Amino acid sequence: MSRLCVIKVSDLLRNATYADEVAIEDCMIAIPHLRAPGVSAVCRLQSTNDGMIVATLSDIVAQIDDICDLSGESYIRSVYIDSYQWKFNADVAFHADPNYVYEDDFPFLPDGESIDIEDMLVQAIVLQEPLIHIKPGNEHIIDDIYEDQEEYTAWTVSFRTAS
Repeated sequence: MSRLCVIKVSDLLRNATYADEVAIEDCMIAIPHLRAPGVSAVCRLQSTNDGMIVATLSDIVAQIDDICDLSGESYIRSVYIDSYQWKFNADVAFHADPNYVYEDDFPFLPDGESIDIEDMLVQAIVLQEPLIHIKPGNEHIIDDIYEDQEEYTAWTVSFRTAS
C-alpha cells in the first residue's frame, strides 16, 4: 500500500453528499514496467447518505515499458483512461490478505476514516491492457499477415477446384 494513495475521508462521511477532489501526481504503484514518474490522475470523492464514498478517477495517465508481440521491439505504451469508478463502503470488512477479491463495494482501511485507491488505479490500468501489444507504426505487420493468409486461402481454393 502506497501512502500516496491513502486518502482520509472522515470529513466527507460526517457530511453526507459532500464532495472533494484530489490530484494524484507521480504515484509509483504496483504495475509491472511502469515508467517514472508514475501515474497521474484526478480523484473525485462523493459521500452518500448511507456511509459510502464514490470515488471517480479521471484523466488517468501512465507510461509502461512494453514489447511488441509482432516484432519483439521494445516501446513505451502510453495509457490514458477517461474515467473509472469504485464504491467504498464502511460496512464491508477489510481483509489483510492482498489476494482477497471484493465483490461489489470496497472497504475502508481499518482506521475507518481512510480509503486506499492504489488497487483502484492498478485495476483501471490493467483493464486497459491490450490483448495484442503492438508498437505504434507496426500495425502494417497485421495487414501483411492477413494479406498473406488471403493469398494462401485463394491459392488453396483454386488448387482444390482445379484438381
